[in-house]
Amino acid sequence: MPTLTRNLLNDPELKEFGFRVDKVDPQCVLSLPGYPGFGRQSKDLSRYANHGTISGATWVRQPTGIQVLSFDGTDDSVDFGTPATLRPTNTAFSFELWLKHTGVAGTERQPLRNGVNWGAFKGMLLYIPSVSQVMAFNLGDGAANTGLACNAAMTPNWEHWAFTWDLSNMRAYRNGDIQADTPAFAGPIIYDGTVNFLWGGPTGNSFLGLMAQARFYSVALSQKVIKSHYQQEKNLLD
Repeated sequence: MPTLTRNLLNDPELKEFGFRVDKVDPQCVLSLPGYPGFGRQSKDLSRYANHGTISGATWVRQPTGIQVLSFDGTDDSVDFGTPATLRPTNTAFSFELWLKHTGVAGTERQPLRNGVNWGAFKGMLLYIPSVSQVMAFNLGDGAANTGLACNAAMTPNWEHWAFTWDLSNMRAYRNGDIQADTPAFAGPIIYDGTVNFLWGGPTGNSFLGLMAQARFYSVALSQKVIKSHYQQEKNLLD
């Protein structure tokens, strides 16, 4: 398990809103609850303190009180830097997030971009092509890119997405149901150390829509666990 960078058990902002960092899954290395908004910072509730800096994206309150981030599809992002806990190489991982996709115009949109240098076959990329609008996920090992595409275009509704790698297979899930289970990827994942981990994507490929409840894990979650998260959270968003 990675070394803890800072313990947030006594963080006054988190105590004010009743969050318990000690209740977050210890295998979760990034937990962004979507409630409440913390200004220009997206606060990580995991014990690893992987806080992000918000650029352009704005907080939007949902009817349930949950705060979500709105991305304009131009240059909005949340930047988490290059922490080792968010850059698995030879270890399994999962990440999950809620997305409300509102369109792709002219180019692909990238909800997640992590250490990507595609010309050098490096990094982790989640993207929505402009033509198909079918979610795709790629990993690079420095020699080739390996990717999977899901089985249907995204809808304009809130959708729960999860992606896993268990040191063998890459898998994608939408609303708890498996969307893709190939191809195999042996790893390791190689990153460009000069390119940060971004939710929302870079200028020119920024996600267009709303994003909430994002988490990153140092383990490949099972479908049963992923589906339970979807069921627990589906009524939090409009």
